Amino acid sequence: MEYELEGIIIKKQNINDFDQIVTVVSNRGKFSFFAPSVKKENSKNGLNLNTLSLVNFEIIESQKRANLLPRLKRANTIISFPINVMLKQEYIDLEFFLNKINSIKWQNFIDAYKESIKFLDSKKNIVMAYLLYKLLEIEGINPNIEFGCIDCRNKNNLVDFKFHQGGYLCINHAKEKIEFSILQSLYWINKAFVTFSDNTNSYDAQIIRKMIIQYLNEVI
Repeated sequence: MEYELEGIIIKKQNINDFDQIVTVVSNRGKFSFFAPSVKKENSKNGLNLNTLSLVNFEIIESQKRANLLPRLKRANTIISFPINVMLKQEYIDLEFFLNKINSIKWQNFIDAYKESIKFLDSKKNIVMAYLLYKLLEIEGINPNIEFGCIDCRNKNNLVDFKFHQGGYLCINHAKEKIEFSILQSLYWINKAFVTFSDNTNSYDAQIIRKMIIQYLNEVI
């Protein structure tokens, strides 16, 4: 049986001299396949198997031998992760969390990745905050953005936001305060990428990015 699969490469394991086992996140969840001869210098498929690239795969799956991994027939890159030494930490963070999360519902993240990753060079904090938030959504641990204070549902006088508590806190229930512009940016983060990007700035996005990373490290 042959079929096509669109996914983001998150891991490659070398086996034998020239082969690899490749793991991707896709609309099938996390999915691994055997990629023969991709480490040979003349391999066209090998050129399309860069980690964190979004790739279209043609896969062959044996119906007679269920114990065999699906086999790669052809790979074509859709979007590559930008090659830029200044994005080393972004690469590390995405690779780490994509491998840690075991959701089976990756399509929304893939769509967000396709929409935003091309802006990583110029808007890295905004893109990273947005993608990390999408990981919260597919893991089912995203906060309530729309309902006001998590304790009293008051939508006025909101002064803080705690991911581990589930969202906004009003002045009557908050122990701390954060800048109003950050609170505004958090409201837009669950919208389309262009909407979030138009309503935040790099500084606020960097703070949100750090908040989400801390939260992810606590819960997964």
